[in-house]
Amino acid sequence: MQQAAQKVIEQQRISRHKKARNKFIAYIRTNIEYLKRRNSILALKSSTIKYKHDTVNILTILISTSLTCLETIKSEFSLGTSDNVYVRRSSVMVPILLTSYIAVSMSVLKFKRYTETLEELTKISEKLVFVVCRLRRVVEDAHMTKTLDELYKVKLNYSKEPFDLYMNAREALDRALRFQDVVYFGRLLDKWTEDIDNDVPWWKRIFCTSCRQFSKYKKQKKQPRKKSLSHTESMIEIGVKDDDSSEEEGDDEEKQQHASRETSPVA
Repeated sequence: MQQAAQKVIEQQRISRHKKARNKFIAYIRTNIEYLKRRNSILALKSSTIKYKHDTVNILTILISTSLTCLETIKSEFSLGTSDNVYVRRSSVMVPILLTSYIAVSMSVLKFKRYTETLEELTKISEKLVFVVCRLRRVVEDAHMTKTLDELYKVKLNYSKEPFDLYMNAREALDRALRFQDVVYFGRLLDKWTEDIDNDVPWWKRIFCTSCRQFSKYKKQKKQPRKKSLSHTESMIEIGVKDDDSSEEEGDDEEKQQHASRETSPVA
């Protein structure tokens, strides 16, 4: 009896430990998924900013190079003293416009602070990766526990350094991401993940405005079209059905009359 009671107590202890461990692991995994999603949103935002920054810089390099070539051509062919009025005015106005564009583009880059923003987002992304790996270590430690006391020690260790790292990462995310960024890039992330799960080709994801239409179109099965009958065929089919039904009705009437004759008292 004592051994049976001890087994029951041991089973209850194991079940309590498993329940508490699974609850704690689910909580940690929820935090990990939150950080991974926000890190993906952060990566989309940084890639968008980097694309704008690189586009403006490349255009500035191309325009400055073309401006140098234009000045060389102008001095070699004496376009400033040409007899054609349009050529003479263009040789003056085009360099001024190109120089103005370079000045405006560089001023906009300094005002937007794209370089500093990219550096800050990169640091936050590295911090998030480190925190996610630290939380995964906590999950592994929780998996290795066998008693409630060991699980309590893991929770106590989590409440010290890993939890502080997690809160610091969330604070950095709240500073870096606005509400508009979370909504816009979150929808973009959901669209891309849905299209990847549905095996939508890459060119549709890049060049199509609404990729969800293609994923829904792929899910729909092609239904075979019913062959439409012509007017004469439909009339013939109706006539055949009517003749068959009339013949069946006539046979039924003959059977009823024959049965009535057999069962009549005169017969």
